[in-house]
Amino acid sequence: MTEQFDPYLKWLGIAPKDQPPHHYRLLGIELYESDEDVISNASDQRMSFVREHQSGKHSDQCQQILNGLAKARVCLLD
Repeated sequence: MTEQFDPYLKWLGIAPKDQPPHHYRLLGIELYESDEDVISNASDQRMSFVREHQSGKHSDQCQQILNGLAKARVCLLD
């Protein structure tokens, strides 16, 4: 039996019980964080790390997570 790859767990440390992640968890910041620098820096760091996997065998999952990170950033900075 092959174990299914979980990019949220492997790349972002988000346990299955916490999935699907809300925007704050996806960015790895405290709930209701309002400091724009904290939000921006967290999203930049996460996106940079996940981008390292764009050309790997999980590229589709990588793009899905990058889209989620971008959406979280826009939503929380709005």
